[in-house]
Amino acid sequence: MKMKSLVVVIVLALTCVFGAAALASSPVKLLVNGQEIVSDVPPQIIEGRTMVPVRWIAEALGAEVQWDEKNKAVNINKPYFVADLPEAKAKLYPFAKQNGMYHGFILEVQGQRQYFEWQNVSNPTFAPRLLFNDINLDGEKELIVILTTGTGTGVHIEDIHVLNPDTFSEMDVERPGDIIKNNVISKIELMGDLAAIHFTIAGEDTSIYKEKDYAAVWFDQVSFSNYYRYDVVDNQLLVSIPAQASPAGFIGEIESRYVFSDGTFKAGTITYAFNSDRDNEEVVSLIEGFGSKLQNVSLLAPEDMVKESLHKNYGDYVAPMLLAEWEKDLRSTPGRVSSSPWPERIEIIKMIKLSDSAYDIQGEIVEMTSVEMVNGGFAAKRPVVIRAEIIGNRWFITAVSIGDYQQNNVIVYKNNKYGFSFSLPDSWQGYSIITDKWEGFVIGSSQEGVATETGPLISIRHPLWTDHNQRQDIPIMIFTLNQWGSLQLEKFHIGAAPMGPKELGRNTEYVFALPARYNYAFPAGFEEVEKILDNDPLH
Repeated sequence: MKMKSLVVVIVLALTCVFGAAALASSPVKLLVNGQEIVSDVPPQIIEGRTMVPVRWIAEALGAEVQWDEKNKAVNINKPYFVADLPEAKAKLYPFAKQNGMYHGFILEVQGQRQYFEWQNVSNPTFAPRLLFNDINLDGEKELIVILTTGTGTGVHIEDIHVLNPDTFSEMDVERPGDIIKNNVISKIELMGDLAAIHFTIAGEDTSIYKEKDYAAVWFDQVSFSNYYRYDVVDNQLLVSIPAQASPAGFIGEIESRYVFSDGTFKAGTITYAFNSDRDNEEVVSLIEGFGSKLQNVSLLAPEDMVKESLHKNYGDYVAPMLLAEWEKDLRSTPGRVSSSPWPERIEIIKMIKLSDSAYDIQGEIVEMTSVEMVNGGFAAKRPVVIRAEIIGNRWFITAVSIGDYQQNNVIVYKNNKYGFSFSLPDSWQGYSIITDKWEGFVIGSSQEGVATETGPLISIRHPLWTDHNQRQDIPIMIFTLNQWGSLQLEKFHIGAAPMGPKELGRNTEYVFALPARYNYAFPAGFEEVEKILDNDPLH
């Protein structure tokens, strides 16, 4: 069901008592769920009617607002819940969606609702997970909310919240980074043709050895920062943290089982598990076999033939539940969409072990035509992320997320001063760079209204932009790491939007972010900019 009557907008106006003159000067407040919303265009009372900016109201209610240029219409759509757990009578509704992320959620449990400042990627493959288990062993079940806050090549970061379902109060959970910092020491040594990887885990020493050519580049110590996954097994909360010895080399994982003590879930038993070469080989065979069948499933055929082809070609590789989902919505099914080019294979870029029974595989679907079959090369590539899990006693594909086509003709803006690059389609050839600055203001002090923080704002401007035909810029705010941390702690704010800037990427010195509501006026070209941003162009 759609979320109806979930939030109430209250417009408070000082009316009637003071007459028309007073009405013209009285402020109009916008309250959503009791929280004031401050818009860039103030509400007004005109001829006895209260006029409010529709985009601010709609987005505050979690609706998506889009401008239909062809029909000259504003479309407002309300999303469905993104997670549902009937056992706990719990549903999770996204509050707002921007640039591939959900910002804020409304959690409903047994008819009671509470808003939380949580985030999750909007890709349905990585939708929030709701679990209902007694993980603190007090005889009452807790509601566990597991969110995916970042995912992509070499990155999968989750956030977890453990709540009392009756009161919505949260219990603290020790973060994976703190578990590693407090319990794990590592060192990598190159010894002739071997690489020695040394661990000290909770006081116990472990060493493993790999051929030196296993990786082109080795880290000085094992990295655990970019990938982890939570789960509950036998009423015990655990986190799996893959161990990375090189940019593309995962050598196993740290697994920590939590214990509940003094109101906090803390690391208990910590173990290290080696990657199984046999599992790796079986998963590789699964992905390569699935990739070889993609060209056999023509999505142009009649619906009944497509469904028959799905089972015939994918049945040995894809879990029955996922096949059933594809049957219900053939638009989400991978396969052949034209006679040429066709999907020839899947090339594996990276395999990341999530647990003994689950892998994430990052790769590319390589498409070919008869020309490339003779001359070599490829016609196109599409990024793909595949989840493989053990069902019964064998591996199956349980999730597939396919990205947009990679463009062969791209231009790259490089900024050496701040250490980043930005990929653009060739239609932006001749772009210009506009420099400005952002300003941050202190909240709730004698300095309120005074800019206490500032930094560069770089905008990439389309070559067709003119004074009379203005187009959407691509604005990039640049923060120091300290500034970004202070912004997340709400020590200062930028602008009047109810949400802050959205991180695009970072390096060792700076965080690069997109301003909130950068395209609120729907200028020409805003759809193209949104598509560019969806493809992770900043590096």
